[in-house]
Amino acid sequence: MSFISENPYGIRDDLGLPDIAHRVATFRPAWNSPGRNDVTGAFEPEALRFSDCHRFTGLGWRIDNRKPRLERASEFLDFLSKGRVIPNDDVGDFAPLAVVAIFCHGSEHGLPSFGIRSPNHPRFSSDDEANWTFFCAELSMHVAPTVILYACSAAGRGPSGDGALADELRDELCRRGSVHCRVVAHTTAGHATVNPFIRIVDGTGRREPGAGAKMLITPGTRLFGKLAAELRDENDTFRFRYPFMPVAEIIDEVRDDER
Repeated sequence: MSFISENPYGIRDDLGLPDIAHRVATFRPAWNSPGRNDVTGAFEPEALRFSDCHRFTGLGWRIDNRKPRLERASEFLDFLSKGRVIPNDDVGDFAPLAVVAIFCHGSEHGLPSFGIRSPNHPRFSSDDEANWTFFCAELSMHVAPTVILYACSAAGRGPSGDGALADELRDELCRRGSVHCRVVAHTTAGHATVNPFIRIVDGTGRREPGAGAKMLITPGTRLFGKLAAELRDENDTFRFRYPFMPVAEIIDEVRDDER
């Protein structure tokens, strides 16, 4: 299975990375939660639309969310590592993933659909520590990974979300050398792709942690309302494009549509 992108939107081209660096994996749960249509109504169709928007080849990975938590985590991490394999490719056996897009349920310190917990989770165990270390190590194989968490609450509460999963992930990737990483996540519960409560947690540019990140656009403002409308627009691909755009360009596009 190949995850080479045709890259029509210039994914992180400002970093001057070669085409082989634009390797992508998407992840989503396999089964609806009891009594809900969360997978068939949101995670699965939006993951496929994301791939179609960017012309990513391959359908991505489906995690068996009926398994016990640690088995879910093992399956997710196994697929994550397999995403680096290049079948029938003459440039080498492996290439790091540039983009990992995750469509699932989230929390301030975890991705429960996939059994992953970040270090500030109140029940962070030795097994969780091993899984978190593997997760970060896989992502840090790319010089500038973009991790999109189309999941609830992973960017944390408060003015900065310091210490939440998105912040902890950015910090660890920077420590490992991926100093131009980007983690995109939501601060609240909401729809996977149209939730406007967004933080973009960019790498610090050095092997040192940051202190969270401010909201993309301040809630309650007129511009925030325009952002929400942009994300909900089924005739626009904005909700799949903004994770790869400089923050100033995101705001400019929202403002342009306001005029």
